[in-house]
Amino acid sequence: MTPARVVLAAGEAEAARLLPALEAAGLTVTRLEMDEARPGVLPAFAPRLLILETASSLSPEALQPYWEGKEMDGHLPILLLEPPGPPAFRPEDLDEPVDRVKTPADPREVVARIEGLLRERLLRIFRRHIHDLSQPLMIARACSQRAMKALPAGDTLHPALTELDRQVERMFRIVEELQRRRME
Repeated sequence: MTPARVVLAAGEAEAARLLPALEAAGLTVTRLEMDEARPGVLPAFAPRLLILETASSLSPEALQPYWEGKEMDGHLPILLLEPPGPPAFRPEDLDEPVDRVKTPADPREVVARIEGLLRERLLRIFRRHIHDLSQPLMIARACSQRAMKALPAGDTLHPALTELDRQVERMFRIVEELQRRRME
């Protein structure tokens, strides 16, 4: 499995504290200055997560450009390294994959938060693809069952249609089971 690419946009002190722990966790880290981590620049690094040291004046609107024009499962998860004190905004202000840690951040907590954000992103991707797969499978299942009923039992295509129906039914059950497990 390829290590997750992470962009760390933080000051020298915070970067020095976090880099060894991030690399020890098997993450590939690219360090940028905070003003370099603009939404238009990030795709060149192909990050799976952005760690962004923030100012206390950050607003939810300031983060929106990171996700504009992207599908929900394509949103870049962001871990905010926030200064001590009250947060700039509440978690419910964003319906995006965002988490936060107070600075100076404990490197182990940062690694745990990163793992959680990456897992959440995978779940978003999984949900979307299972949803996208469900409808074609239902149609294929209905078509195979209809073809089975329309074809006389002695027809030479009957064994092939029986196998097709069996395999479509099997795929349908697998998707149903995955959807059920997702709800747990």
